[in-house]
Amino acid sequence: MVGGAVVEVWTGEREGVFKTMDLDFVGPEVLTAHRIHLLHLEGVEGGEVIGSRHLLIEGIPVEFPTGPLGIGDAYLNLRDATLQIPTREGDQIRCLRPEACVLDRLATVASEFGHFEQYIQALAVAVAQSNQPGWSDSWIEALSKQARLHRLWAFMRQELESGQPQAERLDEAMSLGWDPLGYRG
Repeated sequence: MVGGAVVEVWTGEREGVFKTMDLDFVGPEVLTAHRIHLLHLEGVEGGEVIGSRHLLIEGIPVEFPTGPLGIGDAYLNLRDATLQIPTREGDQIRCLRPEACVLDRLATVASEFGHFEQYIQALAVAVAQSNQPGWSDSWIEALSKQARLHRLWAFMRQELESGQPQAERLDEAMSLGWDPLGYRG
């Protein structure tokens, strides 16, 4: 699972603060409308095909973005970039690890479609998870450089270390964009 739903996973339920409107799953293959239709026929109860890569299941849009899994200029190894997490029903689902979620949100900030909400989501995940067992500073540092997001991550890391992220610095964060080609921090 990728996207906004992962923000909810790593920040917890906060009265819908980061309520996602859909679920996004990246698979090992491109899911065409035909393949989605076959998935529907294979037992996705109540599912309705609503596009070339979307199903509507129990009123929730489920999207299957094309792979491979990546953030910025970095391709991700599924074993390193994801974790198995339990669902409410006791099943397991593979989800972006929190560090990858932070960088995924920062990639959206760096893009031309960036919005301050994605920065706040990245910050919320980092605040909630960076002191938890399993968080890897070295992993996020290395991947931020590969993804061309090191300046944005370094800015956010500085905000986290200050203990008091400043709302007035949000415009500065939003202006950083992608690292220049060849920049290694």
